[in-house]
Amino acid sequence: MTRVVFIFVLLFSLACEDPPLELNKIEKREVDTMVNHQIKILRPQLDSICDNRRSTLVKNAVDSIMKKRMNEIELLTGKKQ
Repeated sequence: MTRVVFIFVLLFSLACEDPPLELNKIEKREVDTMVNHQIKILRPQLDSICDNRRSTLVKNAVDSIMKKRMNEIELLTGKKQ
């Protein structure tokens, strides 16, 4: 019974959605201009975030590889039980 109610609520909510917004040529151009302007403003910040994230990811990957290799060396030399 709860499944039927859930499906009914789901279908009812989907049926009440507004139709997609239709933009004319001028409105599309204005939206594109605003988006491009915001991208130009945000690009330096986004690039900085990406650079910092990349540095962290590379450092973590190197640390992980070094730890794994050190464990392998210790196993091969018999220094680790």
